[in-house]
Amino acid sequence: MSLAKPFRQKLKAARTRCGVNVLVRQAGWVLTLAGGAVALAILSERLLAIRVLTVPVLWGFGSATAVLVLLLWLLRFPSRMQVSLLVDERLGLRERCSTTLALAQSQHPFAQAARADALRAVQRADVQKHFPIRFSRNWMYGAGTWLVVVAVLFVPQKDLLGLLRQKEQQAEEARQIEQAKSDVKETAESVKAVVKGLDAPELEEELGKLDKLSEAGTPEEVKRQAIKALGDLSEKIKQ
Repeated sequence: MSLAKPFRQKLKAARTRCGVNVLVRQAGWVLTLAGGAVALAILSERLLAIRVLTVPVLWGFGSATAVLVLLLWLLRFPSRMQVSLLVDERLGLRERCSTTLALAQSQHPFAQAARADALRAVQRADVQKHFPIRFSRNWMYGAGTWLVVVAVLFVPQKDLLGLLRQKEQQAEEARQIEQAKSDVKETAESVKAVVKGLDAPELEEELGKLDKLSEAGTPEEVKRQAIKALGDLSEKIKQ
């Protein structure tokens, strides 16, 4: 013999509302931890100039947070027996609901009487009143943590490890190299025009050296090799 439909509906409604409360509670904890992790990441970027919160990292972190909330919710979703015990406790049924659930298939007169008694008691119960959906304190902690995240955004940029200064130096060096290559290329074009006017094929090899100057390292090296190549070319032009 199965449980009466009104009994099953009441138990299902109570279980659903308990499940929602579990989801809200677990989400509050996970958001609190996530806020702490984000605050530390932003603080690292502000003080150490280390890029942490990239787009792929944010997507991965958000996905992991959602999966963690869902996983914790599934693991802690209350069973029907757990909910029946809560119903007994909150409605003062003295274990009649849990006993009815445990003896659902029994044909014993005692079990039948217990089921009938529990059905009458549960039918009068207001599930919404005894199982309200509430935000737990975890959400207060989570809100506080994310307020810290907002506050950390206003921390001035520092460079305690010197990484930012090193990146700026590298960028400036790269800019100087490109400028040196551009100057050499401009000069080489003028020299090429002169060599072509001389109609001297043997000087084409020397012009090729100018084209290879872009492989040099520092701006000083580019300029030094350019001066040497132009000097050699000048001597050959004179000859």
